[in-house]
Amino acid sequence: MVSPFFVVFMPNVPLVPQGVEDLLPETNLSPREERSLMTSLESGSPSAVSSAMRKLGGRLRHRLQVVVKRLRDPSPLVRSAAVEVIGTLRIKSLSHKLYAMMLHDPSPLVRGQAAQSLGELGYMKARQAIMDMLDRPDVREQLGAINALGHIGGPRVLRLLVAKLQSPSPEVREAAVYALGELKARRAMRYLIRMLGSAEPSVKAAAVRTLARLGYRRLVSKLPDYLKSGDSRIVEAAMDAAVSLKCSTPGCSKSLSDLAQSSEPLLSANAIL
Repeated sequence: MVSPFFVVFMPNVPLVPQGVEDLLPETNLSPREERSLMTSLESGSPSAVSSAMRKLGGRLRHRLQVVVKRLRDPSPLVRSAAVEVIGTLRIKSLSHKLYAMMLHDPSPLVRGQAAQSLGELGYMKARQAIMDMLDRPDVREQLGAINALGHIGGPRVLRLLVAKLQSPSPEVREAAVYALGELKARRAMRYLIRMLGSAEPSVKAAAVRTLARLGYRRLVSKLPDYLKSGDSRIVEAAMDAAVSLKCSTPGCSKSLSDLAQSSEPLLSANAIL
């Protein structure tokens, strides 16, 4: 569940939904562009190094020594990007390094990303320490812990994530919704359904997407209203849900047709798709 939440606090550190075999995004790079990015990775500014890691994507699997070297970089932004790469590429042999960074790195950005990456790696030894991070004052650590627990699961995790639905931070509530969806636990459904009533559009949109992914068919009757929402986040979530749930009711069809004729380019394109 990368990280869309870290971006609120550190623009170059996105959260990413993940497939276990997916690498970081593979962009089409010319040999010249790849050489330029490798140069940036070796000697660029912190923001250039972080950007290069993400643009190089899965190519870094064969240059892991460069990534490992960056775990000791003086910039938290660079260390965090290196930790993210290791998690996304599922380099389990480096789990112990990330665990040490989660416990001892001076930056909450890095500690939060380390927790998330350990969750992606399924590093169960870190579960208790990750649960302890849920109460840290820095929201980035909370977000990393929430996302990690959605991957790792465990007997107490459902209760802990449900408690985070009451957080004053909308980013934390949104992350908790997605993490509960990752657990795929039937007991989580009633809490997710409640979040459809959230006044925060990002949280409501997360609940719509998550319930659709879990196959909650009763959501279909609500989709026409969501598709007419004045908030693009809710509309886009409802469009995704309509596809996931194969919503073909007259209400869905009309709302999607109206969106296809909308003056909003992104929404109209998505509605047509």
